[in-house]
Amino acid sequence: MKITLLSRGLKSAGVFPTKADLYLDARSIPDPASVAGLKNDPYAMNKLFKEINGLDIVDRFMPLVQDCVKSLPSRRINSMGKKNPNYCTVVCFCAYGIHRSVALKKMLAAEIILKQPTWEVEVI
Repeated sequence: MKITLLSRGLKSAGVFPTKADLYLDARSIPDPASVAGLKNDPYAMNKLFKEINGLDIVDRFMPLVQDCVKSLPSRRINSMGKKNPNYCTVVCFCAYGIHRSVALKKMLAAEIILKQPTWEVEVI
């Protein structure tokens, strides 16, 4: 299984992917740029979110990724015209696509690598 994780912003210029399998709204998590010490540490942000809401960010979003993978259609056709149900594209989005969605994408990638070692993870 190959999982591709992207981050995008709703207000930023550019193309928003329309052919993703799952879209995760990161606007509900704290902006790491607004809290001192969190900008470059998504795990510290996860700890802060858990303290505030009693729920781990990864615990909140990871089941959605797992459910999406389980429900992929076996008839899926890849870009070369061949059947290939073994890939999943997940878009994490927030307002501008530079803080919350990037942190969520990094946390999910680390969690997938840890819990699903046979899956290939691509972070864009």
